Amino acid sequence: EDPVLRATARYYLAASLRRAANDFGIPRQTREQRRQRALATATGLSHGVEAATIARPDEAGPDGAPLASTLKEAEQALLFRINHATAGGTLPPATGTLLAPTADAATATASLADYAGKAVLIDFWATWCAPCIRALPTLRELHEELPPEAFALLAHVSARWLGGEAIPFADEDALRRAAARLPQLERHMTRRTDIAGGMIEHGGGDA
Repeated sequence: EDPVLRATARYYLAASLRRAANDFGIPRQTREQRRQRALATATGLSHGVEAATIARPDEAGPDGAPLASTLKEAEQALLFRINHATAGGTLPPATGTLLAPTADAATATASLADYAGKAVLIDFWATWCAPCIRALPTLRELHEELPPEAFALLAHVSARWLGGEAIPFADEDALRRAAARLPQLERHMTRRTDIAGGMIEHGGGDA
């Protein structure tokens, strides 16, 4: 039996189980069973063939082509997704710069741990993303409707698009100006993959 072929098959099976764990409408127990099966299948899959390469169609490079990596790298990335990017998993430790620190913020940085005990919605967006801008009024309404002691809404914007590209949306006039740009944005939207940047607490500031 070819060990590389076996490891590759385990990778694809674990990736499929992870996706199935994120299906809508399935019972929590079923979801967790699928996640645990994915975890068990992925763990150790590269043993003995760590340096062999694999094409990962679920991971694309900047040109949209499947990302090639070693089996060891593929296993590590898949385990991270199962543990931290699958329903039922846990968020990894993460910190970011508060672009608009609130009055009670002790520092200009924040950690997800600061929001322990709350339901947290993280909105990944950018100034060039038309659907993101369309969602801003709805997100603001959600933030205003839900109790702050139980809910936090964080907007995450790529570091590449900060500075002059950032749109202040602390007031309705800013939202109207952003909405006016939608036709242009929709014509010029391109695929972006960079998500490393800053985050703000909704209620004011730039993003």
